Amino acid sequence: MASLIKGVCFFIFISFANCVFAQDVTFDNQGEVEGAAYLTLQVKYPTVKTTMDFCAAESPKFSSRSQSVIQSWTNRNGKYLALIPIMRSEMKSISISQGMLKEWNEFENSTQSVVAANSGVLVGQIKAYPAGEMRLQFCKNLADAIDKGALDFSREDPKIYKFLNQLLASSKK
Repeated sequence: MASLIKGVCFFIFISFANCVFAQDVTFDNQGEVEGAAYLTLQVKYPTVKTTMDFCAAESPKFSSRSQSVIQSWTNRNGKYLALIPIMRSEMKSISISQGMLKEWNEFENSTQSVVAANSGVLVGQIKAYPAGEMRLQFCKNLADAIDKGALDFSREDPKIYKFLNQLLASSKK
């Protein structure tokens, strides 16, 4: 569990650095890969939904496009979202068996804080533009990027994507 928590913390830091410096992420152990995978699973859908919902609220004429983007993303990536409760249950069981329930609860609370913060990042970028056409154009650009797979799990770090696919395959057995 400690390795997994360190992995998530490492991933949060590296994700920020990767966004800022466009550097590749490296993982030192499987715990870091699994922690990053768990956090990635938690963050992607809320990011897409929060962003597209904001765009729809900004311009009612963008509402159907926004819903289409959310639905298309979910169609492409929904199978991975089904892994969230599987990973959560497994990680919680390990924590309980190691007498680390308090640490697990703290971890879950911090994960939810990270999800809330990250899902609002793109909205914050949109808000930086003046209301009106500039924001709508930014929303259109984001919608196009999401439709082209920019936030798909298939575009994730290869180690994370491989782990998610292995977990998906094993969950179907």
